[in-house]
Amino acid sequence: MPFLPPRDVVNAVVKSTERYLEHLRREKRGEDKHPAERVLPKKGEDSYFEGSRWRVYCCTLPSHLDVRSDSSATFVSHMAPGEQIEIRILDYDRRSGNLTFAARQEVPGETGDIVIDFRWLVQRCLEWFQNRGASIPALTAIQGWAILGLNSFAPERVLSDMQNEAVHAILTSGLSYVWGPPGTGKTQWVLAEVACHCVKQRKKVLVLASTNLAVDNALMAILHCGVEKEKVARIGIPSEDFIHAYPECCEQRAFEHEIRQVESQIKTRKEKIASHQRARELQEQIVQEALALEENQRLMSKSQADLASAEDGLQNCHVAATQAQAQFDLLQDQVVTQTREIEDLGFPELVSDIQALEADQTRTIKKAEKVREELRNLGLLSRLFTGREKRLLATIASDHEHLQSVEATLNGKRKRYDEISPKFNALKEEIARLHRSLENKGREIAAIRDEVFGVDLRCREFKVAVDNTHEVMRRINERLHERKNEFSGIEECYPAQNAEAYIAKWNAEIKELLARLARFRQDLALKSLIGMTLDGFIGFTQQMGIKADLVLIDEAPYAPLAKVLPLLTLHCPIAMLGDHLQLPPICEFENDPIISAYWAKPAVFLEDASRLGADYEGLEKVDAPQCELTQRCTLKDSYRFGESLASLLDRHIYRIGLRGLGETTITCIDCPPKDRPGRDKRQNDAEADAIIDYIEARWSPDEKQKEHPTIAILTPYKNQVQLIRSKLRERFGNSEILYHVQVLNTHKAQGREWDWVLFSASDTGNLPGNNPYFSDSANRPGKRVLNTTISRTRNQLVVFLDAEYWRRRRPDSILKELALKMMPK
Repeated sequence: MPFLPPRDVVNAVVKSTERYLEHLRREKRGEDKHPAERVLPKKGEDSYFEGSRWRVYCCTLPSHLDVRSDSSATFVSHMAPGEQIEIRILDYDRRSGNLTFAARQEVPGETGDIVIDFRWLVQRCLEWFQNRGASIPALTAIQGWAILGLNSFAPERVLSDMQNEAVHAILTSGLSYVWGPPGTGKTQWVLAEVACHCVKQRKKVLVLASTNLAVDNALMAILHCGVEKEKVARIGIPSEDFIHAYPECCEQRAFEHEIRQVESQIKTRKEKIASHQRARELQEQIVQEALALEENQRLMSKSQADLASAEDGLQNCHVAATQAQAQFDLLQDQVVTQTREIEDLGFPELVSDIQALEADQTRTIKKAEKVREELRNLGLLSRLFTGREKRLLATIASDHEHLQSVEATLNGKRKRYDEISPKFNALKEEIARLHRSLENKGREIAAIRDEVFGVDLRCREFKVAVDNTHEVMRRINERLHERKNEFSGIEECYPAQNAEAYIAKWNAEIKELLARLARFRQDLALKSLIGMTLDGFIGFTQQMGIKADLVLIDEAPYAPLAKVLPLLTLHCPIAMLGDHLQLPPICEFENDPIISAYWAKPAVFLEDASRLGADYEGLEKVDAPQCELTQRCTLKDSYRFGESLASLLDRHIYRIGLRGLGETTITCIDCPPKDRPGRDKRQNDAEADAIIDYIEARWSPDEKQKEHPTIAILTPYKNQVQLIRSKLRERFGNSEILYHVQVLNTHKAQGREWDWVLFSASDTGNLPGNNPYFSDSANRPGKRVLNTTISRTRNQLVVFLDAEYWRRRRPDSILKELALKMMPK
């Protein structure tokens, strides 16, 4: 398949990076946020990174965080929550939580959040391709780039035949890849000897890697090989060990004194120019403030007149309201008097009594008529032989007597009614008239009250206007006083006369000083060997150019394609060293081929990317790097692994005839699993407990910390990391062990090494949710996880696993072979 034009590859990586950045922002991935308190600048300790000066600060974070001292991050101040300030973490004490960091600009406030975030690194990479992507040449042009040649190559030390072959490939090829398992001498021998030879030949070498630690390891190997310190420049954030051993190589130490002096002189002259410009601004501001004061004085007079008029109106309203209320009260008293008089007549009671007597009269008449009718209808026999007639006659007499009494009383009541009825009606009409007057007067009072409210509101508004205008005038007078005093002070130091001439002179001096500053920074051109991270290279080359005769990329398979493509703009040979059978670059989203093609694919697939471009799925599926233009060499002798461990890795991973010439040992500890309620998926309590017991049995509190071997506990799963950390804290409290032993996910251990590595496989089919995946070398991800884990140890690897399960598991795998050979039944 032919190589694509560079613009097609650049467009493909831009789309991939935009997609990746969008995913990180949408899912809020790729960041850890920690609250920072007591953020204070460290005076006199500014640092110099990527060609510019950074300010150093100290603060306090929560303790026991997993914060690396070479991490890139951002700071978000609580005073300016919308602003992200780029920082570099210089040092973190896990016990106290004290943190030292360098900031690209001034940090406002004393509290904020430290966001350890690689999203801004992805953003910066995207900006690099958008701004400089057009300058990337075709990969085929690498064949015509200057070949360094052997030029009587004479190594400082005795190399093996395979190492010599690798050196020869780097020095005679435009593009090369030296592949080898851990301990085969890629960095300490091949890279160091090549760099040393090129420096002797007066060539400029650029040493790059994905992590600061890897850069430091490569530079220290080169320095140990015999390159003079004065010829080496370390750009970025070196480790404490590197700073202590080679302070003169570090960027922030090399030119700090001279740069500080020149920057101080530039600052002085800029301050003079700023003072003159400030004087001009002050003159204009004084005129404007005087005009504003005059206008506000006019507004004050108008508001005061309006207030006086409104207050008079308010007083008149209050008088009218008082008079109306008095008239209203008088009417109410009259109503009360007339109502009491009409009540005294008892007219309603009289009417009620007449109605009751008339009803009684009617009933009595009807009753008497009924009795008479019954008497008329009484038969002869009833009259002669019963007392019925007698009783009826008695009833008629009684009703007649009652009727006469009722009619007499009714006539008296009617006479009384005729006497008081006219007076009652007259009083009733008078009371109705008074109520109408009350309603009218009430409406009048309500209207007056509304008017009072409105006038009072206007009074308040006028008072507020007067007060506000008074406050505005007070502030204007204060500003006038301050500006006049400031202007007088500037006039004493820098008279306005001939100001233009002074400014022109100082600008000329600044230009000369900037040229001197540029010469200091261009001293990098005098260095024979420069080391920095790939992220540092991208940031550095966005601000200034850099030249090289050879690029050496250590641990290249851990670098994503997106960060290596910019190196082609250097138009010089590129040599990659590493092991692509270990874990690939960390990518927060590998399920999207558009993202993973350029961010999860290692740099050694450079030729494949140049052929496939935007064929993201095709690029993602490539298993082994194609090497048509690339000269590939393989190192097969490991000086770290013992023979048994090398044979094990060769059978299951490398299949290249790997030989072990070292002394690294491997031990296995059987951990029969035990389940517990509430256990999270991928957690294995038996292995965690066994690891804690193992450390406790071998830790001597009497020994100094530096005398203990460096120890890391690695596991493929985050849940197991959390479990082991919690058990460590439970067992050892605030002991030194807690600060000496690091517990990490294998993916975060890439590029780092320890004397002892304790590996918790965690996987076992005897626990629900723990079926093997990352610990099983029979699958591709598991193969890389195990290979990376084993490669992190320098002396001793201890594997904790469920031996009974792995012995009977199929197909064959590394853990199965270890369980069978090292822990037979």
